[in-house]
Amino acid sequence: MERYSKTSAPYSGKTDSGPLRLVEAAFLASVVVLVWLVDLFFTIGPFLSVLIVLPVLLAALRWNPKTAGLVVIVSTLLLTIFLGPTRSIRYLIPFGLVSLFLAWAWRRGWSWGRTIPLGAVLMTLGEIFRYALLSVLLGENWFVWVANQVVKGVQWGSQWFGMYIKLSVWQVWLIFLVSSLAGQLVYMLAVHLVARFSLKRLGYDTALAPPWLESRWQRFLP
Repeated sequence: MERYSKTSAPYSGKTDSGPLRLVEAAFLASVVVLVWLVDLFFTIGPFLSVLIVLPVLLAALRWNPKTAGLVVIVSTLLLTIFLGPTRSIRYLIPFGLVSLFLAWAWRRGWSWGRTIPLGAVLMTLGEIFRYALLSVLLGENWFVWVANQVVKGVQWGSQWFGMYIKLSVWQVWLIFLVSSLAGQLVYMLAVHLVARFSLKRLGYDTALAPPWLESRWQRFLP
């Protein structure tokens, strides 16, 4: 059973296909671009990257997933105009696709136990795509650089225990995948928490958090 219906949006009927929906989609796309530009030119940590998906989710909850797709398309086109196709592709994959996935899943009432792992997998695949894209554009194998960083990190950590660890190729890539997936799980959890708090404040119900989290953080996740 779907959690949301057309009546959950404040506007319905003919207005749903009218100019208001397009205006709001354009406004939300401009918010996505603004957040992306600020995050690109002002290095203040990973905090803004959590906000990149929120306008798309708001479009899906306020209207429908098609409107969310329109926001992603317009955002990609604007970033292509401002920064070029390579930057816009880095937004589309993975942030745009993950935003659409969450919009589609939350409209169907999927729980956090499904959306967080699947979203983390999509983000990890997007990170692999980013290194592949850099390798093609720059003519250098960036996966070699990634492997060297993993080896250096393991060797640095093993020095604390007075050991020397020699890794095989498959162990290097396994460590990379596990560490990347773990980081993306934390990112997706942050996205869900921020969306649960901010969108609920705007009057839009998102996918419910786990019961233990709802009960303990009730004043933060009303």
